[in-house]
Amino acid sequence: MRSSPATPVDPMQENEQKRLGGLFAVNVDGADTTLYRDGQPVREYVRDNAKKRRDRPPLGDGPLQNPRRKLERAREHIRELSQRIDAHFEAQPVELSDQQHPETGDLVIYVIGANRVPDDIGAIVGDVANNLRFALDHIVCDLVRMRGGNTGGSGLLVRDQPKRLKSGTIGKLKELGPRAEHFVCSLHGRKRWHSGAKALNALSTVDRHDRITLVNQALVGVQTMVQPPVAFQGPDGALRLLGPGTDGQRFLMPGGEPRHFAPKPVFDERVEVHRVLAGFHEQVSVNVSIAFDQTGVVDGEPVVGTLEDLAYLVEWTIGVFERRCPLT
Repeated sequence: MRSSPATPVDPMQENEQKRLGGLFAVNVDGADTTLYRDGQPVREYVRDNAKKRRDRPPLGDGPLQNPRRKLERAREHIRELSQRIDAHFEAQPVELSDQQHPETGDLVIYVIGANRVPDDIGAIVGDVANNLRFALDHIVCDLVRMRGGNTGGSGLLVRDQPKRLKSGTIGKLKELGPRAEHFVCSLHGRKRWHSGAKALNALSTVDRHDRITLVNQALVGVQTMVQPPVAFQGPDGALRLLGPGTDGQRFLMPGGEPRHFAPKPVFDERVEVHRVLAGFHEQVSVNVSIAFDQTGVVDGEPVVGTLEDLAYLVEWTIGVFERRCPLT
């Protein structure tokens, strides 16, 4: 996922923060970082240590050609979408500013320069969603065709609730072989698969029957580097306490994302995105990108990352059914 050009807050800048009396501390416990003032927690951060999914190579040759073509077409649109979003932020960059709060002394960080998202971005998002959703239907249709059955009315049904379906009761699956039908029904009992398929179904339905998918500029991430009190380092990396000396700098350690962070739309000219608490020093970077809006399922989620995850879901589904094709 691409982020907008953003200027991190300089951790060495001398702002006029009000120095509150008391003792300050930073505690790191696994993936959690907690800031303390006078022994009381005042801020929590969490670092995402989960391994990111590696880009998978394209599917090799297999019998389910139609869903493969729809998947590849969707990925072409995702690449187009990513380039379009990059061009949008290059033409209309988002910047950061900061200002000391007059009462608390906190350093308040703002996003400056919210811009309207071009209409064609939402249209491309709809193209991706439709191709991915059609790919799921084509899995069933190809399997039916391989059996010499009638594909009219066939497709991969997605129900609202993650509950295993009962074989022999779904009209869209009646032309499938018993093993393939059984597996389709079992998929609905897998919460992770059902959650992605339901989101994909909703996005495609909105684009086909309601309106062009709505997207907006949104804050989708905040990351911090935190300085433990009185910790500095020299040019050789050696830790220094109490002061940086003439050639040192602040010692910063990964803080992570504020706990309970939630994406927020960036509509106005100036939107608060984070506060550096008085008495603490942080380096802050933000990720402003294009996110879903008013979808009812993935609101606030970045469009490119979300669509890439949904494409992976479809790819996984195709692969599983291809391995089961001899058993249909």
